[in-house]
Amino acid sequence: MRLNQHISFIIDNLRGKDIANLKLSQEDKKFVDHYCKIQNKLDITDHSSIKDIPLFSKTGYTYDIKRIIKQDDNLRFRYRWGDETTPPDEPTLLKCRKISETEGTSVLLPLNTGRNFFIVHDHKGFEQKKDIALWRGAVFSKSWRKEFLARTENLPQFDTANTQPLFRGSLSKMSRPNYMSIKEHLNYKFIVSIEGSDAATNIKWIMQTNSLLMMPKPRFETWFGEGLLQAGRHYIEIASDYSNLEEVFEKYITQPKLCREIIQEAKAHANFFFPLKKQFAIGREVVNKYRELTHPL
Repeated sequence: MRLNQHISFIIDNLRGKDIANLKLSQEDKKFVDHYCKIQNKLDITDHSSIKDIPLFSKTGYTYDIKRIIKQDDNLRFRYRWGDETTPPDEPTLLKCRKISETEGTSVLLPLNTGRNFFIVHDHKGFEQKKDIALWRGAVFSKSWRKEFLARTENLPQFDTANTQPLFRGSLSKMSRPNYMSIKEHLNYKFIVSIEGSDAATNIKWIMQTNSLLMMPKPRFETWFGEGLLQAGRHYIEIASDYSNLEEVFEKYITQPKLCREIIQEAKAHANFFFPLKKQFAIGREVVNKYRELTHPL
């Protein structure tokens, strides 16, 4: 948890700031039904209130939900922290869900925003970057990431490497010899994103840059609305089995104008999610819809 997130939360509470006075446009509000897909009134059991959530446990989630739901709110709700994406039996407030989910019980909120939503500035134009598709990520036991590394091992157009720590649990850059900073990523025309246990975190910052996002069709979505992204408009799609990597690369590397157009569409999508206070205000609208459609037992 970044120190500035702790400080920001404390200062906002001391100042008594609230998001209720923020004015939302119709464009803002149209996302509410996407985040909360509950169609009919449903009962919930084993519910909690905002006062039941300890402040200093899972603070990345707690700070955000306490910004969205006021301390004096009597809302009763179910919630789930972490990367679990199995559809819950009853309507639940959470961070991530399967895009294919049809139950509508996974209700998205902007949670753990300190890790997932931050601004990246890219001052290097697309044409100034290297004609390479870059990927850095920790493989661990994820077979699809191992397969991607195997597929790209002998492809000169792709620079890929495993950033898994040499020592279990270590976060030190010294134990991750293949680590590259975000700033270093920005030297490449294409940045590849491969999902992990749930939605890929790097999608959110890649789409703010002058590099082009390359990825398979996403399976999971968060508040960022990965399920709303369109191949060929917001990103360039590669096959889930990575069988067309060279073909896709050659298609786009020879069309810089098309690449720049996709980059602009990606930026427009990414820019919608800032400032975060607006996102918390939309989150409150989602909570209000949740309130109307759920009945605690």
